Amino acid sequence: MAAREAARLFRLWAVSQGLVHQDHLAPVVAEELARASFAPLGTIRPLAVEILHARAISFIGYDEPDNSVLVFTVKKLTKRELDQLPTETPDGVRIRYRQGGHGAVGGPPMSPIGVPPYAVHQGRFYTCGSSIGPGNVVEAGTLGCLVRDASGVLYGLTNNHVTGGCNFALPGLPILAPGTNDVGPGGLDPFTIGYHDRLLPMTDGLPQNVNVSLNSDAALVRIRDAGIVSSMQRGAYDTPTSARPPAVGCSVQKVGRTTGFTQGIVRAAVCGPESVTYRVAATGGALKLVFFDNMFVVEGLGTAFAKAGDSGSLVTMDAGTEGRCAVGLVVAVNDANGLCFVLPVNADLKV
Repeated sequence: MAAREAARLFRLWAVSQGLVHQDHLAPVVAEELARASFAPLGTIRPLAVEILHARAISFIGYDEPDNSVLVFTVKKLTKRELDQLPTETPDGVRIRYRQGGHGAVGGPPMSPIGVPPYAVHQGRFYTCGSSIGPGNVVEAGTLGCLVRDASGVLYGLTNNHVTGGCNFALPGLPILAPGTNDVGPGGLDPFTIGYHDRLLPMTDGLPQNVNVSLNSDAALVRIRDAGIVSSMQRGAYDTPTSARPPAVGCSVQKVGRTTGFTQGIVRAAVCGPESVTYRVAATGGALKLVFFDNMFVVEGLGTAFAKAGDSGSLVTMDAGTEGRCAVGLVVAVNDANGLCFVLPVNADLKV
């Protein structure tokens, strides 16, 4: 049994025990439960169920290179509790545990940590990895990278929740650089870097009601003038020209509005649909719960990989002889546990 299948089966077992709510699973969960055999997981003692119920499972991931399932719990497990939990399936898939919660987005971002919120290349080109935001709200996120469509039109790629207002931004809305949250005395005068153009589907609701497989948190800003932007990720490196899916266990990097250049490790692929909570400024701060079924968890090396305001940052990895490539966009963070949630970029993007 591969780690991915073991994670799926463990998640289904957790549902059968009331440890994971059924609304986190696909509509066919009842059919899956009816025909599921949990024998491949081995014997799981009643005490283990009690412990996991008390500590609460947030979500389940998997690490195929390490042949392991990762169970993320809301509360930290003690050593005594860990000794009572299963650590391996009969056929050798490891089961590991760590504290971790779901991602959340919303409210004005924190002040940048040790870096300015933006950078200018060669004295006049506004760079990727810098602050941007809608002109009609006090917010700021990150310009991930520049992309072109088939006809050569230049766009900025970021999150839907950064410039698309979680589906509520009108096409043509001016997008400012830096974002309004980062405008102040002695800084760069805000200017219109482009206009909200389009976004990918990001439909809120339970997996039983909406097709969450289509969900992505991405939006395009039509760049006003190619002569005012740079593809440089601040001063760290240039935006790569190729993309590939994230790989668990690999080292990744990003450049963002709040924490600048950081490095991290892809710890796990999230098993099945899991939620991100958004606070939507356009609707008076109402909450929006969106499920994604292709998220990855990244943990920073030495410091947080991302924090609020880094949303939209382009995540990259060094592919050796193939050079640097794009792998995803920062979507959400869980500050309490130091986790960053990343969605893959479309491999068809021309960066």
